[in-house]
Amino acid sequence: MRIDEETDPKQYLDMIESSLYRLDHFIDDVLSYSRNARMELELKKVNLEKMVNEILDSLRFQNENLKTIITVSNCVDIVSDPTRLVVIFNNLISNAYRYADPEKEEQWVKVHIECSDRNIMIRVEDNGIGIDPEQHEKIFGMFYRANSEIKGSGLGLYIVAEAVEKLKGKVKVDSNPGIGTTFTVTLPK
Repeated sequence: MRIDEETDPKQYLDMIESSLYRLDHFIDDVLSYSRNARMELELKKVNLEKMVNEILDSLRFQNENLKTIITVSNCVDIVSDPTRLVVIFNNLISNAYRYADPEKEEQWVKVHIECSDRNIMIRVEDNGIGIDPEQHEKIFGMFYRANSEIKGSGLGLYIVAEAVEKLKGKVKVDSNPGIGTTFTVTLPK
């Protein structure tokens, strides 16, 4: 971009702010990866509904048109690693915000958590832009970005997969372009 007398200084400030936001997000991703890789499991009592609501509160400013629905079944207080759970929820929910489909009149993300005697099932579903099925296997790779138009580090889903693995769980994706995405995480209780 050429600097001249006609250029609006606000345009430069907006560019700086955008760059700082991306850098801050990247640093957070790197720190999350580093913590996950070297930290031992720290099992504590966790209130999943409270955790999800706190994450949603921190993300609401990103897309005020996105409707959020939370359902929690049979999960009063579970015992798990809260740091890794925050990483999982934060990355999956923030992706729903980031990849919302602006063309859709009603945009939503649903977070469903269900506990059984043996497992915790977490489902984060949205009606966003979706992911081509050919990319489903690649999206959990380090630095892989399924959508080059939306800026990101390509670390978020990699970190989710690593955190799920540390918790001895499984993560899967079901998604189609234009329809939306569902991530399902199953963790041992």
